[in-house]
Amino acid sequence: MTPATTPADGLDLDALEKHVAYLRHKAEGDALAAREMDPEDYEPDDPVSIQMGLEFSAETATKSADAIESLIARIRELERAEAQAVPEVGMVGLRPAVEAMVTMLETGEWAEHVASTTGKGNPLAQRLEDAITKLHNEISHE
Repeated sequence: MTPATTPADGLDLDALEKHVAYLRHKAEGDALAAREMDPEDYEPDDPVSIQMGLEFSAETATKSADAIESLIARIRELERAEAQAVPEVGMVGLRPAVEAMVTMLETGEWAEHVASTTGKGNPLAQRLEDAITKLHNEISHE
């Protein structure tokens, strides 16, 4: 299975998700160590400083994991929006299909076969082609 990557810099989201899991595990371990510290085990070191350091480490790891998860979610959201913004029409996106229709209209070359070259397989492109053909036919018969 290929790792999920974004177009930007080949960012490996699966690896980032694994890093988030590591950070959460580290945060849990540090928090547990801070709670279960026995001050007697740390003489002459300052157990309060050690405990505060562990608590800070746990908090930092949790905040980092939260931030990375938020970024991953936003990247995935943008990828979904991008995929929906340019639905595929066979091997051609919606934008090229509409551009081809506009070009045919501008050059006076509109024909029934436009659906087979531009709108086929995409409901929105097909609706546009049908509406333009209907208008074209109405004008032609007047």
